[in-house]
Amino acid sequence: IEQKAKYPNIQYSIINVNQNELIRLIVEGTIDIGFVQLNIFNETYVRNKIEMLQLMYEDVFESRLVVAVSQKHPLYGKKKVTLEELLPYEIVTGMTRAEELVSYALFCELQKLGYDKKITCLGDIGVSRRYALRHNCIQLVPLIALEVTNRLYSNQVYPIELEKQYDLKYLVVY
Repeated sequence: IEQKAKYPNIQYSIINVNQNELIRLIVEGTIDIGFVQLNIFNETYVRNKIEMLQLMYEDVFESRLVVAVSQKHPLYGKKKVTLEELLPYEIVTGMTRAEELVSYALFCELQKLGYDKKITCLGDIGVSRRYALRHNCIQLVPLIALEVTNRLYSNQVYPIELEKQYDLKYLVVY
């Protein structure tokens, strides 16, 4: 609200699109700025694409994937888990599809270990959080997103580190 008063001609809106669509919208001038998530699999490609399109970017923060559970979940209270410890449980994510690169790598590793359950991809972190609480399952989420959403909800979910880290970086692109 303070920013709106200070800059009355700036319009703020939040949209949720994939990275390619976000970059396209910036190039077209439809939007002025966006946040992009990078991981070990896409970082070089995304940075090169942004530079090739002559867009500007800045690294803004880093995070990592964690497992989030409710107080009622059997893994509650653990500080760190192995992928093998996740095998008995349903997994939900806020990503739009399991094929998103860093999650897909983790899901492939789980499948190699014998994970045979469906991974529910709901396309929204808040929706996947509510699903995880309602179904007492695991939410796979960037730690930064968990820290932000925990401030917004009365029902808390608790982070558990993965033994193997899946690091994430975030850029602001303009």
